[in-house]
Amino acid sequence: MEAHQMNDQQYTLPFSSPNAARPGLTRRDAAAPSEKEIRSKAAKKAFDAADRIFIERYEMILREIAASGQEFTGETVTARYVALHGQPREKRAVGYLFTKLQVTGVIEEVGSAKRANGNKTAVYRGKK
Repeated sequence: MEAHQMNDQQYTLPFSSPNAARPGLTRRDAAAPSEKEIRSKAAKKAFDAADRIFIERYEMILREIAASGQEFTGETVTARYVALHGQPREKRAVGYLFTKLQVTGVIEEVGSAKRANGNKTAVYRGKK
């Protein structure tokens, strides 16, 4: 049992703290994941579940466009993919691919632009 003090009164909980068995954890460690963490996990899950041939083809196109030195968006890469291979079935998986290539230094985000639907999207360029 764990003792706590509140308003100058001490009380005892009938159960132990969830972090009691894990020394060194703070209240922040036990907090719910942020929206960014949730989105990142969902993107990784979609990427891991995606068809490998689709991912390989899409990554090859993305790397070719990045190597050209021109600025591009995800729509640019997807349009080239569609022209070569038809409509992708697993578009959700490509977000993690862009993140992976940024982290590994293949591409960098250089700005933003409006998508065809009017929403904002990142603009990328290959890193030299």
